[in-house]
Amino acid sequence: MDQLRELFRRMLSPDVYHLPMQVIIDRIIDAYYDELLSQPGYRTVLLEYYLSPKATAIIDNVNREIQPFFEALFAARAPDMELEQRKLIAMVTVEASCVLEFVSSEADDTLRIKLRLEEKRLLAAYLHTYFPDS
Repeated sequence: MDQLRELFRRMLSPDVYHLPMQVIIDRIIDAYYDELLSQPGYRTVLLEYYLSPKATAIIDNVNREIQPFFEALFAARAPDMELEQRKLIAMVTVEASCVLEFVSSEADDTLRIKLRLEEKRLLAAYLHTYFPDS
């Protein structure tokens, strides 16, 4: 899970806030799939995490650690948006990604490629409703 934290720390640093939202989404998802999900060992660990109650608590904690990176990005994009709304959007973004990435971890390579593209489309469409100029 440390690798996951580091990936988001790197991908959502303040120096990317100026980039178009689609570019940020693409970079995050590509990095996740290329650096982590492409490793069979990581997929196995991820599956084990999801199947264990203790592991579910760990993943929930990691998701809560990742959300502030998105909140900061959203604050930079829409400083007038209420904090609670930014937190909600960040939570939905992280949780939706988490579910799709779990499904991808169980998929064969062909389906994983398709799911990767669908995750990008889903997040881009969702975030566009809140950040249309991004």
